Amino acid sequence: MRPEPLQEILEEAVAVAGAPGAAAAVLDDGEIISAAAGFADAIARVPVTTKTAFQVGSITKAFTATLAMQLVDQGALTLETALPDLVPELRTACPAWSARVRLRDILRHAAGIDGDLIVDTGEDDDYLEKFVSRCEGIGFIHRPGAFFSYCNVGYILLGRAIEILRGGSFDTVLQARVIEPFGLRTMQTRLDRYGAEGLAKGHSRAEAGWKIVDLWPRSNTPSGSRLAASPSDLVAFARFHLEAADRGSPLLSRAAARAMRRRAVATPFSLRNRAWGLGWMRFDWGGKEIFGHDGGVAGTSSFLRIAPKAKFALALCVNGPDYAVLYEHVMRRVLGNRLRIEAPPARPKPLHSLPADVTKFVGRYERLGLFVEVTQVADGLMVRNGGDFGDPTAPTTPLTPIGPTMFITRLPGASSDIPLALFEPDEEGRPNYAHFFDRAYRRVGS
Repeated sequence: MRPEPLQEILEEAVAVAGAPGAAAAVLDDGEIISAAAGFADAIARVPVTTKTAFQVGSITKAFTATLAMQLVDQGALTLETALPDLVPELRTACPAWSARVRLRDILRHAAGIDGDLIVDTGEDDDYLEKFVSRCEGIGFIHRPGAFFSYCNVGYILLGRAIEILRGGSFDTVLQARVIEPFGLRTMQTRLDRYGAEGLAKGHSRAEAGWKIVDLWPRSNTPSGSRLAASPSDLVAFARFHLEAADRGSPLLSRAAARAMRRRAVATPFSLRNRAWGLGWMRFDWGGKEIFGHDGGVAGTSSFLRIAPKAKFALALCVNGPDYAVLYEHVMRRVLGNRLRIEAPPARPKPLHSLPADVTKFVGRYERLGLFVEVTQVADGLMVRNGGDFGDPTAPTTPLTPIGPTMFITRLPGASSDIPLALFEPDEEGRPNYAHFFDRAYRRVGS
């Protein structure tokens, strides 16, 4: 993979997808190669360069997990440290279940904490301390450790725990413990420090073309609202993890680096990854060990894939809403060809008929601020997803079965399918939970 082919692939992908802009980087046996195409700001016509930073969204969680595992290395924490010892000021609705939550549960998204709070607690360095106070009385969607349910709040609480133990703001600790020692030159959490050409703006579609998407609040930084970096810095971070897992590092032990990517909880209801480690997603496409993370925030989508045996990594950042076509094009041409696998894998084929007795699936499932409602119509099932934290219009879309208890749907304007799983049946065979957008919803009615 030389610079010219990567550049050619990216330019073609941006043109096919009609995206404002994108950047990519590969790590291949120690060498980093970068490419850029399109505009960092399509309205002002500012081009993307290989040094342009993109908001990386939830890829931030791998950085937050790295900070936590550094504390485990130093003996300040263990993977069995309980939530009340991590964040003593937190008061949940169920102290008994809080005491059962362990650090490993937060890292692997199995803590069971209900909700994905997005609140603005200001721009001062006490933003995480204020966020914890806003979590007063937060409940649980499932018992701790029971199964996977993606949880932004867990990683924000972990960011606060890091502040308490390190005696400084999360941003300061990240800068001192990861960004500077890892040599990540374009990475920042304070986005106002970038010049006009340094940060790609997130875009959404408007009647006249594009509009710039507002930033998400700083309060959610440890889970992914403010960190920005170039793709080359993302693969440099991947290189550090590969080297640490091979021979250890003063910044992260071999045991910690390996634990982060080792399977810690299965994700049977996901169509994109197989499992989750202690901070990393496990994709494992085509029988190859592949880990990494995805991120989506403020009109920008980012993807990081790491193949340790090949010593290969790919980072891709897109600053527009139509990322799916571009993502698949780059993944197939770069990762798929390099590893000789189908990347990403083909989606499961729909069943020819509905599972028997679909009436048991009908009902309303809720989590804090969101609901999933399954209804039956003459020719099948429909789903509606909305709530205070979701789409206020709550569109209704058809469900297509891909298994006995698993379906897919496509929301209006989306370019990829979303899986819906219904599981943990009661004595009458009715599922107690729905799993949608990687999150658990508890059944509340029929």
